[in-house]
Amino acid sequence: MLLRHWRQRAEAVGRLMPSRKDMHPEELPVDLPSVLLVDVLTGSPRYRYRLVGTREVEARGFNPTGHAVETHFYGAPLATVLRLYDTVVARRAPLHMEYPIPVRRFAAALEHANLYLPLSRDGEAVDMIMVYSDYSSVIDYR
Repeated sequence: MLLRHWRQRAEAVGRLMPSRKDMHPEELPVDLPSVLLVDVLTGSPRYRYRLVGTREVEARGFNPTGHAVETHFYGAPLATVLRLYDTVVARRAPLHMEYPIPVRRFAAALEHANLYLPLSRDGEAVDMIMVYSDYSSVIDYR
C-alpha cells in the first residue's frame, strides 16, 4: 500500500519521485512508528537519520535520530546497509529487501522487511529516503 501511495504522489506531482513535502504523514497507509527518514548527504558521512519511528527505536534499543547511518546502523552489516541506500540513490527507484535481524530485548531475531522509497526536491536527485520497516514473526535462537 505504501508503494502504491508513493507512486500516486509521484504521478500527482508529475515527477519520477515525490518530495518529502509530497508525502503527508496523515495520509500514509502505514504505522508511522515503523517509518524512518534518512537524509542523503554529499561527502562523508553519506547518510544521516532524520527521523526514526518509535517502533524502530524500540527494536534497536537506541534512538539514532540525527546520527550518521555509518555509525548508528542496525541489523544487517554496514556494507549491506550502505549498498541498499546506494542502490536506491543510483536507481532513483523503490527497493524491497527482506532479512532476519536481531532484536536486543529478545534472545531472538525477527523476520524483517524494509521498503526503501526515494524522495527528491527536484524530482531528479535523491535527497532523502523513506524507509518502512515491517517486523513480523520472531525467530527464537535459544
